[in-house]
Amino acid sequence: MPSTDERPPDVDDVDDGMTDLVDRHVRPLIAWYQSKKRWPRRFYRATTVAVILLGASIPLLTIVESDCGSRLVIATVGVSISGLTGLATVTDWQRRWQVFTAAQTSLEARVAEWELAIAEAALAEPEQQRRMRFDATKELVTSSMAIWQSEMEAFFEYLPQTTDGVARAVGPGMV
Repeated sequence: MPSTDERPPDVDDVDDGMTDLVDRHVRPLIAWYQSKKRWPRRFYRATTVAVILLGASIPLLTIVESDCGSRLVIATVGVSISGLTGLATVTDWQRRWQVFTAAQTSLEARVAEWELAIAEAALAEPEQQRRMRFDATKELVTSSMAIWQSEMEAFFEYLPQTTDGVARAVGPGMV
């Protein structure tokens, strides 16, 4: 017979590996999106501000005396605007930032729902607790993978496709 000092494990002490599963599969996705959304946001904002400021400077540059130097400056500003706009379009920084932010926010919401379901399981009858924790964790992992898959499909949706459905690089000498 066990001693009276020993007690059965509390529900909070035993989570059947569910937290470990979430820590291995879901939380790294959130951290990845958090780290990857930062630079697209910064590049998008920087190029947008630069294009606005450069574009606004053109009328001011035209009132400067028309010597060869001012025309060269105006031409350089125009080329810079075109280059920055093209770069922002090709890299699609705005959309990447938005997609990464939406995915991260969705994942964080699912984790909050999971935490609430785990807390609710702790209030249930002991024989139901394990099933409730398992079901909540399964739902979290399944929905997290669906969010990740959806984000990946959205990313590849904009790549040029061939008739066989395979994305191919497009550029000089590539068909």
